[in-house]
Amino acid sequence: MKYLIVIIGIVLILIWYFCHGVSISGLRTSSSIFSYEQSVIHISEIQSKEKGKINPLCASRLFTHGKKVKKTIILLHGFTNCPQQFETLGKQLYELGYNVYIPLYPYHGLQNRMNTELKNLSAEKIKQFTDEVTNTTYGLGESVSVMGLSAGGLMAGWIGQYKPNIQQVMIIAPNFQYIDVPMKYSMPVTRLLCLMPFYYKWWDDNLKETIPGPKHAYPGFPLNSMGEYFYFASILQEETKNIHPKTSRFIMVNNADDKAVHREQIRYYVNNLKKWNVNLTEFEFPSGTIPNHDIIDPAQPNQPIEYIYPQLIKLLEG
Repeated sequence: MKYLIVIIGIVLILIWYFCHGVSISGLRTSSSIFSYEQSVIHISEIQSKEKGKINPLCASRLFTHGKKVKKTIILLHGFTNCPQQFETLGKQLYELGYNVYIPLYPYHGLQNRMNTELKNLSAEKIKQFTDEVTNTTYGLGESVSVMGLSAGGLMAGWIGQYKPNIQQVMIIAPNFQYIDVPMKYSMPVTRLLCLMPFYYKWWDDNLKETIPGPKHAYPGFPLNSMGEYFYFASILQEETKNIHPKTSRFIMVNNADDKAVHREQIRYYVNNLKKWNVNLTEFEFPSGTIPNHDIIDPAQPNQPIEYIYPQLIKLLEG
């Protein structure tokens, strides 16, 4: 009995440690500016390193006009998906004159969809990747826009918060936390998730690897990797509350039928942006128009991209 009490005490101390508030130590951002030539060379090197390791559909994309142009955009895919998700929209933006960069995230896009490499993900690695992507993209255009979906929306928000010389950020359906977690318990739940690399969570517990939709995306993930994104999101929330964002224009896009996003968390984030008097546009696709959380990937069932993409482009160009 004595040993049981000691074990319970140690567990409670560990839980307290991992759940005790938000620390931003080590997650500050850094900036450096690439020339056009440096940007292209760096992205080419990244693409070379990806070969043989990833699903060819998931390679990082660069659609360039062969020179630095007026407009460039970073497209940030969702958690467990890959650049293929934004391929079609990226090409449309390229035709509108943008240089387009669609980077592949760490541990994503591997040929074996059932891998567990995402257990190695951390909030620090997400931050470092986001910094590197932005620094690389500066050389591609005179003005830089960012569009991100879900977890990519969180990364877009981070860029908007910290990175200088960003024209605008479009955040689509940001996934701040599981929808059934009350705000006051968000951080404790997040830190507990970060302790669970051994638990593989299916997107659909019944269909598992046969889930409909894009076959280039993973059907599940080690639970700690989602916790790391939620931790990253918690830091973004705290920073937006206390520090004026670097970017002056934000576009928040949601879908009325989205069952995956935490509406209270999104409203909290938006209200904090408003506090700083940024140029903020809010748009919501009405109920009955889009059945998916992922409103970008054409491979999602019943995805009306002919309706979605023009609206997103209109918001971006507005």
